[in-house]
Amino acid sequence: MKKRWIILAAVISFLIPSITVKAAPYESLVVDKDGWYRYSPSLYEPAYMIDYNLNGITDLYVSQKNLLYIARTDEGHGEILIFDSKGNYIRSIVHEEMKSSKGVFVDSEERIYVVDYSDALIHIFDSTGQLLRSIGKPKDPLYGKATPFKPTKVVADKQGNLYIVSEGTTNGIIQLNAEGEFLGYFGANLTQSTLIHELQKKFFSEEMLDFFIKSVPQSMSNIAIDEQGIVYATTKGDTKEPLKKLNIAGKNLLTNFISNDFFGKDTYLNFASIAVDLDGNMAALSGAYGQIFLFDKSGSNIGIWGAKSEGGNNELGITTNPIAVGVDAEHQIYIGDAQGNVQVFRPTPFMKLIYEALVLYNDGQYVESKELWEEVLVRNSSIAIANKGLGHSYYKQQDYASAMEYFKRANERNNYSNAFWEIRQQFLLNYVGYFILAVFALSVLGFAKKLLKKYTKVWEPVDAWKAKCSETKVMTQIRNVLYCMKHPRDVFYELRFNNTIAVGTAVALIGIFLILKVGQVYTFGFLFNTVSIVNYTPIQDIVNVLIVMGLFVISNYLVASIKDGEGKLLQVLKGFAVSLTPAVLLLIPLGMISNVLTLQEIFIFQFLEAAIKIWCFILIFCMIMEIHDYTVRETIVNLLLTVFVMMVIFVVAVVISILGKEFISFVKSIIEEVMSRG
Repeated sequence: MKKRWIILAAVISFLIPSITVKAAPYESLVVDKDGWYRYSPSLYEPAYMIDYNLNGITDLYVSQKNLLYIARTDEGHGEILIFDSKGNYIRSIVHEEMKSSKGVFVDSEERIYVVDYSDALIHIFDSTGQLLRSIGKPKDPLYGKATPFKPTKVVADKQGNLYIVSEGTTNGIIQLNAEGEFLGYFGANLTQSTLIHELQKKFFSEEMLDFFIKSVPQSMSNIAIDEQGIVYATTKGDTKEPLKKLNIAGKNLLTNFISNDFFGKDTYLNFASIAVDLDGNMAALSGAYGQIFLFDKSGSNIGIWGAKSEGGNNELGITTNPIAVGVDAEHQIYIGDAQGNVQVFRPTPFMKLIYEALVLYNDGQYVESKELWEEVLVRNSSIAIANKGLGHSYYKQQDYASAMEYFKRANERNNYSNAFWEIRQQFLLNYVGYFILAVFALSVLGFAKKLLKKYTKVWEPVDAWKAKCSETKVMTQIRNVLYCMKHPRDVFYELRFNNTIAVGTAVALIGIFLILKVGQVYTFGFLFNTVSIVNYTPIQDIVNVLIVMGLFVISNYLVASIKDGEGKLLQVLKGFAVSLTPAVLLLIPLGMISNVLTLQEIFIFQFLEAAIKIWCFILIFCMIMEIHDYTVRETIVNLLLTVFVMMVIFVVAVVISILGKEFISFVKSIIEEVMSRG
């Protein structure tokens, strides 16, 4: 019965996508199986705003006792303000040694760590506000005298070790022990290299490289730590890893993370802050968009909510210049705004349901979480993480068919593969006897056929019909095409001098190839098909393939005309079409295999796919060599020049298209001007 309600909700959501439940002055989004963001019932709603003399706010932190610590710097001195979970002011921490407070952290023993950016110190206070000690720049030679120490954020683990983000430090997070002794760097960002950079390294001088290439990685912008001592770090700007979850070796554990160019916009995410709740769920604050990105402990994106306004009107629920985020034990989220306030947001019943399901899911209680995930899907059928949770629930109950269905909805290929392996294993156990019997029956029929042909004349009409068919033009063309698979040079030689391949055959081969190319999107197994059918446009795909084919044929003929090639344009077209024969013959078997393999046998699929491509390339190579009467060296040069000419034609076409649009726009503007004055 519950399945029917889930299916009904999915249909309604698909037919009427504009219906959303909004309980806040911003939109909430969840991630579907294709990584697209879909409108959702509100995940969080604004609760209240704290604006108790918070001018100069720089950071905030929520302790395990649900106390809110706010760091601010005002008139040359730092201050830590403490509030309870309802926003009531409790007390402040000030000290003559604390000239500023750029960051704040509170450990499990309520020790308070404050970053004094002005004096480049980390002040450590006890729970009453008494200064215990101050830690400055490490004196260890391994740290380096010239290495800057401009701390901006700090966290500490249960052993008292400090992890410090320092402005301009590109070696990673600075790690000190409880006494301030330097332990090393941790989780450094990597420099990003492109093809252009690699070419510049080959041809530029050292001075030019220093000018053109940024040879140092970006420094991190913020940091957090969870109960297990796992460190989280954010990096602003152009980076492939704007958020990291670092293990003890400094390796990023987040593998399925969202792209930095969120929604394809030009502005990077610029995560200003990161907070982790007691269950390991992450809340990352985007300074660029003013939105909170929610992730579970594995890094799967749950959803997004929030909004930013440049107006600075302090509207509840809308931030102006968000700089810090915190989360308490009740999953309330606190956002610090440089405008001089802290806004508090509470999870909606829908979000609480997700959190409750995640607790059971992360504890491995998949069956127990089933009803909760079903309720989540009734409210929003698009959310991928709920489908993933249900998939695990059904897998645990050995309902592998249902598990496959939900894993597919969540785009979880590894888990889908495991469920499919179980079904395939059971199928083989049930029907292996019938398979052996079928093979035996076919062997008997084959032997009987040989006896009939040898001792009777029953098979003679069939042989006569086959002989007659083999003399037709169609069968002759098919034989020529198939012969190319084994003896390509012979076929292309005959094509060049005896015109053995008809134009219709070439057109048919290209047409069949295009049909198979489009068909593989709809027929290949889910595990090996990464194309989203929802966003796939067959016509566009066909046009793109035809453009590439046409560019290759024309470019190859033009290059051959200059480089003493003897082939004609039509011969190149026919030869190219014949070179697609391996793909035409093997794409269907490859598609069939893709529906019976699991990811454990992915090498078989990859080998066959590579074999098709290599085989086609070899035929194209032989075609160019025979059609144009080239040597191997001349053929290689021809291929390289062909690719170059294709690129030139493409660039010229793009430039002409842009200039054409500009010219049309110019003419329209002139006509409009003339008409307006006339």
